[in-house]
Amino acid sequence: EGELLYGEIGYRLNQGKDDTGLPGNFKLGAFYDTGNFVDVQSVFNASIGAAQVSFHPNTYGLYFLADQTLYREVGKEDPARQGLVGFFRLTGAPPDRNLIQFGVDGGLVYKGLIPTRDYDTIGLAASYLKISNDIRAGQEAVNAVVPGFFPTDTLVDYEAVVELSYKAQMTAWWTMIVDVQRAIHPGGSAAIPDAWVFILAATLRF
Repeated sequence: EGELLYGEIGYRLNQGKDDTGLPGNFKLGAFYDTGNFVDVQSVFNASIGAAQVSFHPNTYGLYFLADQTLYREVGKEDPARQGLVGFFRLTGAPPDRNLIQFGVDGGLVYKGLIPTRDYDTIGLAASYLKISNDIRAGQEAVNAVVPGFFPTDTLVDYEAVVELSYKAQMTAWWTMIVDVQRAIHPGGSAAIPDAWVFILAATLRF
């Protein structure tokens, strides 16, 4: 089935013992899979007799990750590390053999926003995934032969999520998390209505 290979390089900013600036982490990576992957558009073309299903001998992708402290509430010696941190991710892969061709997400996390709750965190984030243009082109090719086979609201485009979460450090071994999400175009098309998601979770450490 092939082998999956990853490679990554990174840079750590202001994380030395004597560094006084705000710390951050930056990573650039790639993956490569040696397996065979179906050409997504050829599947649709084959369904209307326009071509045979074809394959690619590999797949690959690139990604970039970053997290950066933007503000320190106290100083470097603060054990809770209170303050504001931003994070960002960017990823891409060939649309002819992957479901997702492009993705971007990011957000902000503040630790210790509420007085006396130094270890609690509140986060706001958003994510966007672009569905392969080749999949949509394949759907449209089928519709050109069989009009309406894929209704307009089932044509894929993107999926997005906006999220607000709060993690409360109840004790040293117990945290509670409340998370609210708004899912836009679930599954990558307008066929499924946008939805609200509510999550209540607990973590226990032994």
